[in-house]
Amino acid sequence: MRMSFDLDGAICDSDWGWLDRLRDRYGVGKDWPKDEEEKYYACREKVLDPYQFMGLEDTAVILTGRPLHLKDITEKWLHKNGLGAFPVIFTRTLKGTPTATREEFKAIGESKAKFFIDEKVKVHFDDNEQVVKAMREALPDMVIIHTGWHVAW
Repeated sequence: MRMSFDLDGAICDSDWGWLDRLRDRYGVGKDWPKDEEEKYYACREKVLDPYQFMGLEDTAVILTGRPLHLKDITEKWLHKNGLGAFPVIFTRTLKGTPTATREEFKAIGESKAKFFIDEKVKVHFDDNEQVVKAMREALPDMVIIHTGWHVAW
């Protein structure tokens, strides 16, 4: 079975306070200084291990909305955390942030849904409630699991 996992907020934690400070200092939707941005993403903690959900015959891909200029730091983090074997897809089509509008989150969900159809993904793990809702509406027969270190059970 083909699976996919969102990176930030699902596989690794997010620090909303740190992100808020960066947005306050440099602006929402603006380019942040490379060293500040890389420092933030390099120190994330792994909170979900995709291998715990996969059988021997399963394959998986990691999706991230990170900007493409963070490809190297993202791949280093994945290797350091034992996830370097997974292909990584950078899905950013919008300059969305955690403060994105409902329409932007819906567009992000719809864009991921198209990827799932094209790649024959059967199960996806995502932390963003609005993105999960949009994906479930677009793909009612697919299993979309709302997960993440911050999800209230």
